[in-house]
Amino acid sequence: MQVFNTPIVHKIGFRSLLSVISLQCMSLPLRITFEKKDYTYIVLTRKIDKHTETIKIDFLGEEFTLVRNQRNEWYVFENSIGDPPGLLQAIAKNVALRYRL
Repeated sequence: MQVFNTPIVHKIGFRSLLSVISLQCMSLPLRITFEKKDYTYIVLTRKIDKHTETIKIDFLGEEFTLVRNQRNEWYVFENSIGDPPGLLQAIAKNVALRYRL
């Protein structure tokens, strides 16, 4: 493991280096099970905190926008006809729980 002995790792620390790397890379796919079927999606929005109003996700090759309303409920801005009813809503709830929104 040559990477761990480089001067940059000793200067900023291993955990800091990992956080910098994770910010520059695409996020990992997240999984959800809906009606006994597994789905994966990717969160495209980089900085997510409790003040975030919109979140972009990639689901089945399409980009969707999750929007928070005044009651702090997340919903999908655009729905696709081919998606099972409630699937994108379940993904919105899953993202909110994952990021503690």
